[in-house]
Amino acid sequence: MKLKRAQRIFCIYLALTIFFDGIYPTAALALTGGPSQPEMQAFTPVGTSDMVDAFSGDFKYNIPLLDVGGYPINLSYSAGQGMDAEASWVGLGWSLNPGEINRNMRGIPDDFKADKIEKSFNVKPNLTYGIDGGASIEFAEIDFLSLSVSAGFSFNNYNGVGFTMGANPAISAGNPNKGSMTFGLGLSASSESGVGIQPSLSFSKNNDNKEGDDSKFNASVGLSYNSRGGVQQLTISASYQKGTFKDESRTDRNGETVTTQTFEGNGHHLNGGTGISFNNPTFCPPSGKNYLNLSLSIQAKLGGSVFYNNPECFLTGSFSGQFLAKKHQDNESYGYMYLQESNNDKNAMLDFNREKDGAVGPHTPNLPLAYQTYDVFSVNGQGIGGTYRPFRSDIGVVYDKSSGNLSGSQGSDLGLEIGLGNVVKVGVNVSVNTSVSQNGKWKNSNSADNQLYFRKQDENNNPLYEPYYFKQAGEKTAETDIDHFNSVGGFRPVFIALNKNISPNVSAKSAWAYSHGDEIPITHTVRNKRARRNEAISILNASEASAVGYVKNIESYSSHTLATSGDYINRYAPVTSSRLDHPSHHISEITALRNDGARYVYGIPAYNNFQEDVTFNNSPAGHDEDGLTDYAPGDDSEDNGKGVDHYFEKVRTPAYAHSYLLTEILSTDYVDIQDKLPEDLS
Repeated sequence: MKLKRAQRIFCIYLALTIFFDGIYPTAALALTGGPSQPEMQAFTPVGTSDMVDAFSGDFKYNIPLLDVGGYPINLSYSAGQGMDAEASWVGLGWSLNPGEINRNMRGIPDDFKADKIEKSFNVKPNLTYGIDGGASIEFAEIDFLSLSVSAGFSFNNYNGVGFTMGANPAISAGNPNKGSMTFGLGLSASSESGVGIQPSLSFSKNNDNKEGDDSKFNASVGLSYNSRGGVQQLTISASYQKGTFKDESRTDRNGETVTTQTFEGNGHHLNGGTGISFNNPTFCPPSGKNYLNLSLSIQAKLGGSVFYNNPECFLTGSFSGQFLAKKHQDNESYGYMYLQESNNDKNAMLDFNREKDGAVGPHTPNLPLAYQTYDVFSVNGQGIGGTYRPFRSDIGVVYDKSSGNLSGSQGSDLGLEIGLGNVVKVGVNVSVNTSVSQNGKWKNSNSADNQLYFRKQDENNNPLYEPYYFKQAGEKTAETDIDHFNSVGGFRPVFIALNKNISPNVSAKSAWAYSHGDEIPITHTVRNKRARRNEAISILNASEASAVGYVKNIESYSSHTLATSGDYINRYAPVTSSRLDHPSHHISEITALRNDGARYVYGIPAYNNFQEDVTFNNSPAGHDEDGLTDYAPGDDSEDNGKGVDHYFEKVRTPAYAHSYLLTEILSTDYVDIQDKLPEDLS
């Protein structure tokens, strides 16, 4: 009973808090994804009268200043400013803000259309040099036993010197036609990965009926253990195949006839296997950088025959390197509002992120989920407020920008083998390989790609089609396009159906799949009817606002420049600038509609000229008592030479608006009579 009573009290308190915060909201802080001006970072309604913040205990104060045509202007103060807070034009913690729309920029600004985001990289090449040697022997008198040993030395410019040693004894017993079994034990030791033990057991049996109806069976089980990682993996596999055994005779270099047995399958086979991983080996997905991978190896072998025993030894020298193919990228980026303009360009940078993006292993049950990073617009003003976000009218596929300027790999091999009778054999192999890692959109074996794309027009070529629209976040309205709603599963979750029966490849079908296995074709992926919204905001880009906006140009006023003579009106003449000084597709004017029909026009976009996010290695530098660290000129550039990896990365985002300032309030009975003749008002 006491618990239920406490729950009721808590629910009542929470409900009252939400209710009063809606009527008398506290200071609304800006939510911006990038730099902004302190004048736009706080807004306080004129009716706020509390002098203490109920949650933080900070002092706050609100001073009504004046009334402009019925619109109140107030000066407010909030204590508890952090170390990184900036002072506005009226002081630290003070705000004189009549109203604005703050933009929480997430990912790429939504109104980017082929705006170029520049990326610069630097990382030290990853170079590895190695020498490996080993020997193996097969005994004539005890042909069931074989042994091989190896040792190696390597140097990596990141990890330093490394040593490896290994031994692989194997024991076989039985006859292939009656059933044979082989036991192997792999032993390895490495200065980097520790000691490894890999026991394995395999069984094989050939069924030669001498009548053409032959078959063979193979089964194996293996275990991998590492001293640093514990038990790594258990593998089990089996195969059965029908066919025909054939005896083939040939003459060797000594003139003797040698008979070997080969097996030709007839297409009937059964394979199975499984692996249980106890410590998933992982790799990080490509980050968009283009890497060139180069490897070179030279191997020399010496073998022979001594009293019918076959010893063999080898020596291998190797080199591998990973280099940045490009240190600079110019990426044409498309925000949420203009995804349809990307035209499936494989080199486009799209506005999305992945949830829990990171390491992926062969036994990872689910890939990271992609989600679109739309911006959030917070409307602030006396008598109005709300949070809005754009929605799309279609369903499309997002993908990473294509990375890599070569496909596949290029390689060359050179081999030379010399034999002196049946005593000595010498061989040399040279191998050179180059490759570039690839990352991009799934195109091959993807039938859904032709249906899921962002559209410039709906299926009926409706001139009123809107690729995107703004709606209040969390607003519930009735669905207007039932066909579109049902085509994507309705209230049931769906996913793209996959065809997994063509292993090892997987293809995507042009169908949605339900969790219980049913499938429906992919159709109606675009809205043919507009979505309803109760509270709307409308936008004009720079090109539209310069033609039909409430104010065709952006007007601003100089501060602290009172004229001492001349006409009074000209003392405060605005300084005008063209809206087209910014890209024509950028949002330039936003109008918010109140429930009673009044309109708030936010007509001045406040811009960040550019935004730079820079990460670089500064080790082994320490930091001062104030937590700051010093770095030398050039460390924050592509010439960084600090630390082990010489890491540097810079992302430069071009100009975008972080806020929109309130410029006009139009009453419910406002009529626009500008540039109209009296007869137009009849």
